[in-house]
Amino acid sequence: METEQTLEKGAIDIKAIIDDFLRELKRLFWIVLILVAVFASLSYVKAKNSYVPRYMASATFTINVGSKTTSSSSYFNSTTAAQLEKTFPSILTSGVLKEVVMKDLGLSYLPGSISAEALPETNLFTIKVTGTEPEQTYLILESVVKNYPEVAQFIIGDTVLQQLDTTGVPENAINPFIASTHIEKGAVLGLLLGLGIIAVIALTRTTIRRADDLNKLTNLKYLGSVPEVKFKKRSQSRKNFATINNRVVSNSFIEAMRYVRTKIDKLAKQNGVKTMIVTSAMPGEGKTTIAANIALSLARKENKVILIDCDFRNPCLAKTLRVSRGYNQRFAGILDVLKGSVSLDDALRFYEDNLFVLFGGEPTDNIDTLLESPMLIDLIKKLRTQADYVIIDAAPSAILSDATVLAKTIDAAIFVVRQEHASKTRILEGIENFSSSNTPILGYIFNCVTKGLASYGYSGYAYGKYGSYGKYGSYGKYGKYGGYGGYGVYDKLLKEHNRD
Repeated sequence: METEQTLEKGAIDIKAIIDDFLRELKRLFWIVLILVAVFASLSYVKAKNSYVPRYMASATFTINVGSKTTSSSSYFNSTTAAQLEKTFPSILTSGVLKEVVMKDLGLSYLPGSISAEALPETNLFTIKVTGTEPEQTYLILESVVKNYPEVAQFIIGDTVLQQLDTTGVPENAINPFIASTHIEKGAVLGLLLGLGIIAVIALTRTTIRRADDLNKLTNLKYLGSVPEVKFKKRSQSRKNFATINNRVVSNSFIEAMRYVRTKIDKLAKQNGVKTMIVTSAMPGEGKTTIAANIALSLARKENKVILIDCDFRNPCLAKTLRVSRGYNQRFAGILDVLKGSVSLDDALRFYEDNLFVLFGGEPTDNIDTLLESPMLIDLIKKLRTQADYVIIDAAPSAILSDATVLAKTIDAAIFVVRQEHASKTRILEGIENFSSSNTPILGYIFNCVTKGLASYGYSGYAYGKYGSYGKYGSYGKYGKYGGYGGYGVYDKLLKEHNRD
C-alpha cells in the first residue's frame, strides 16, 4: 500500500513538472522561435562560408606482373593476387609516387589525395584522386596511371596497367552544398537549446504555480481558486470588468466565486467575523477585484455588505466596479469622511442588492496619520454595526505597512495570491508582515488560475505588469513601506475635527 502511494505521488510530481514545462513553453515560446531562427541562420552562414567543393576522378584497371601476358605470368598473377591487394594501395599513397607526380605536373605540392581499392582475390583495382579543381584532379589521375609502373618496378617488378574504365573530368562535386541540411541542423540545435532554457526556467521559478505550493509553505486555509479572465480585444471597454454581475464573464468564474463565498461565509460565522480585510503580497495580484466579488457574492446571499476602499495610495474600487463619476467629478469617499468634508451618509453609496460601497476618493499623502487616526477606527466600528459584513480593500502587505496597521481594527484577513506572479519570498514577507498585527488570516484565494495550457472562460484581468501601479504604481513614491511624508495638513484637519 505504501509503495502504491509513493508511486502515485511520483506520478503526480512528474505530471506537475510536465504541466509547468508546457505552461512555460506557452508563455516563452517566442524564445524558442528566436533561437531556432538564429541558430538556423548561423548554421547556414557558417556552412556557406566554409564550403569547399571537392571533385573525384577515378579509373579501374587490371594489373599484370611481367612484360608479357603468358600462361606462366597469368599463373603468377593469380597466385600473387593477395600480395598485390596489399602492395598496390601502399605504392599509390607513398611519398615516392607523389614526388614523381608533382615533378611530372610541375607542382610544388599535390593539391589532392590519392587512394586505391582492390577487389578481393582479383587483380582489379580502382584508383581515386580527390581535389578541389576538377581539371587538375583528372590530370593528377592521368599522371598516377602514367608513373605508377616506374615506381612499382622497384617493389614488385615490371607491371602492366590495363585500363577498363575512367570517369574523365568530374563535373559534379562529391560534397554538394545542401542548404536545407545545414538549416535543419541549426534549427534542431536552437530548438534543443530553447527547450533546455525553458525547462530550467520551469524547474527554478520561485512563484506559486498551484495551490499545493502555498500549502507547503504556510498553514493558511485554502478558500478556493478563481480562474483567469481575459476579454476579447475587440470587445467594448465598458464590458471589460471581471465581476460576477458582468454578463460576459464565464460561468467558471461565477461558480468559483460562489465556492469562495461559501467558504468565507462558513468560516466567518464559525469565528464571529464581521469585518474582513482583503490584501495581497504584491500589486497586480487582483485583490481589489477579489474584494469586490466577495462583497457582491455575499450581498446576493441576503447579507447586508459594506465594501470600503482603504487602498489610500491607489484607490481603484470605482474603476473595478465600473462606476461612472461624470465629467470632471469624483465620488466623495472615505478620505473625505475622515477629513470631515462630507458625512458618512453622503459618502456611502448603494450599489446593488444589499451592497453599499464607500469609495476611496483621490490619493493623498499623510497616509500613516489617516490609518492610525481614532476617526478611522470609530468609522469601521460604526459600519460594523450597520452591516452583516464589512469588506475592506487594502494595499499590498509586502511593500507597504498599510494593511498591517488597518488589521488592528478588523476581525480577520483574506490573502490573495495570483498564480505565477509574486515570488514565494515576497508572499511569505507579506504574510509575515501582516501576521505581526496578530489579526487572524481567514485563508487565501488562489487567483488568475490557468489549467495546464488552457485557461478558464474568456481567459486575466487587464493589469498591465502591475496593473495601474506602474512598477509599484502609485505606491512607488512612498518607498518600501510608504515613506509617508509630512503630516501638517491632516494634523490641522484632525484638530478641527476634535474641536467640533
